[in-house]
Amino acid sequence: MNSHGWVVLCLLMALLLALSLQGLAASGHFPKAHRAPDLCSKGGAAVLHGSMLVSVASLLIGIVSVWGLVPWYACVIGAGLVLLGTPLLLRLLSDAVVNGRGLLVELAAASAIPALLLVALT
Repeated sequence: MNSHGWVVLCLLMALLLALSLQGLAASGHFPKAHRAPDLCSKGGAAVLHGSMLVSVASLLIGIVSVWGLVPWYACVIGAGLVLLGTPLLLRLLSDAVVNGRGLLVELAAASAIPALLLVALT
């Protein structure tokens, strides 16, 4: 794998890290009875579901961009490392941060940026 492949793989891993952090942070808001008060409104639900939609769309864009550039086994190893480290990283954040709207929006943006860079590089 050449240096371009390594850069693409690192961007894919960053995308997967943001997506998996988003998934873990959002999973604490389901069912609706367990949501923070600021996410129970219609605007809060739009933020919650919209951020998840942006993250999943970013993943699909990233996979399509990487397809054929990076060997599948490198993607599997990189994704496994990211998924193993995600819960450890989320535990470093306070509950107030994880339960708020801000983290969901920031993680959606953090997943969109590597996806856009992958599109630009491929």
